[in-house]
Amino acid sequence: MPSVETLCQGYGARFGLAGRVGFEVRDGAAFLHLKGDGGEAAVSLQGAQVLSWRHGKFGEMLWWSSLSPVRPALPIRGGIPICWPWFGPHPTEAAWPQHGLVRTEIWEVVEAGFLEGEARAALETQSAGALLRLDVAVGETLSLTLTTEPLEDQPLPLTEALHTYFAVGDVGQVRVVGLDGYWYRDRTQNDAANIQ
Repeated sequence: MPSVETLCQGYGARFGLAGRVGFEVRDGAAFLHLKGDGGEAAVSLQGAQVLSWRHGKFGEMLWWSSLSPVRPALPIRGGIPICWPWFGPHPTEAAWPQHGLVRTEIWEVVEAGFLEGEARAALETQSAGALLRLDVAVGETLSLTLTTEPLEDQPLPLTEALHTYFAVGDVGQVRVVGLDGYWYRDRTQNDAANIQ
């Protein structure tokens, strides 16, 4: 695996687009920067994790813990982690990593550019017999598409999530609507099952 400096230089030469698509090394970690019309995003190549999405009118839309810098082999708390091929703890292996296998891997940038007001990029990694691809587009909105393609001709049981941490002004004022009658597990009450 090349150093993050070499990686960013190579991606910059291949995909860099002045003011729209850029790569940098910050505190020893590799980042992809996308700037579309109306917004911009920063993506850590570790975990293909969007860590910042700044809307042109509303400012920062994501939360990223200052206590969770990007460090090799450690998951990042904040932004939009990719949970794959399981969400939460592994169902049978307690020692396996929380939220799956791909959060600490360095993903490969395979496409990047600017089209119709959006800065776009695609990142890929292979894990557990599958090819994963994350497509990111930033303009007035942020769009993420996660695709899983099995590499073997056999069933691939999985769960996956884009586990978004939204920035909020006052968490005491946050309300979730439209889920009346649905059950959920409350992590703050030892995973007790409740109905909304």
